[in-house]
Amino acid sequence: MMQNKIKIEWGKSLAVILLMVVEVIAMTFVRKIQSQVVGSLLALGMSVLVFVVAVYLFKSLLAKDWPKYRQHIWRNLLISFGVMLILQLALPLVRQLMGAANSGQTMGGGSETFTLPLAALGILTSLTSIMGPVVEEIIARYVLFYQFKNRGVITWVMFVVSAVFFGLIHWSGFQGNVTAMIPYMLMGAILALVYYFTNNIWYTIIAHIFFDALDVISSVALFFLLLFK
Repeated sequence: MMQNKIKIEWGKSLAVILLMVVEVIAMTFVRKIQSQVVGSLLALGMSVLVFVVAVYLFKSLLAKDWPKYRQHIWRNLLISFGVMLILQLALPLVRQLMGAANSGQTMGGGSETFTLPLAALGILTSLTSIMGPVVEEIIARYVLFYQFKNRGVITWVMFVVSAVFFGLIHWSGFQGNVTAMIPYMLMGAILALVYYFTNNIWYTIIAHIFFDALDVISSVALFFLLLFK
């Protein structure tokens, strides 16, 4: 039986990929800014810009898949939560298997002195934990993989490309340590497979939001710890 192919939206795809690459490059310079406030606000501004553009260009995709996800919302949220748990287990396992090669490096790095204003700013910038997953799923999962579905070997070449790309867009978070990005490439592969078999981008968006939600929770907790210190 002939399987339908998705029409590849080359113009939109190239636009969001280029925008993401520019953001990743810019973030390497933003992280070198000594002022945490200025750096955080610049990072937030770039994230908002990329989010708005990506959602605008692919709003039809999000709108098409959402009613199907919402139809059995609690079941699907549970599935997304289960995917998040798999990711939470897989990443430290891969890091442990990699051993010294990974040098125990995790996202962020560096030592910071936290104050109440900076903690409050942290809550604001943690909004990227909601915007980031939406953008990254649109680009790494749909643009670079899913729209190439049912194209034979090309589909699986793009599967690898999308996973590697997902790892590399965390370049600034790992200060350019490609080895440390390998667990995130695995994460990208897992999410791509989830999208492939569910045929709905919201499973991976919600799972990714659940995964990144720890940043929001830790930012809020730090704020109140400092507030009532």
